[in-house]
Amino acid sequence: NPPSITLNLPFTQDTTNEIVFGSVSFYAPDSDISSMSVDVFNSVGTRVYTSTTYPPNLSGRLSGTILFSIDYFPFLNDNYSFSIYLTDLRGYVSNSVAGRFPVP
Repeated sequence: NPPSITLNLPFTQDTTNEIVFGSVSFYAPDSDISSMSVDVFNSVGTRVYTSTTYPPNLSGRLSGTILFSIDYFPFLNDNYSFSIYLTDLRGYVSNSVAGRFPVP
């Protein structure tokens, strides 16, 4: 059974430090979340950033919250969108959640 992201992600854009940060809440029926992937796209849909992290201490957890951040210091001025999804140890992929942020 694939994991699912259960809460639309709350996130904040820190324009001083040029970082977007937030969290996703998940449900993992097989308690085997392996990784979280973040993809960022520019206004024409080109992926400009991707990151896969392997959060610790999730083995055996049916639910929880995972923090994420996007350091956008090197990004050009544009309006960006991002999506986040989870993968479990069997390779099942969760639903994705999305957000948008501007870089002035």
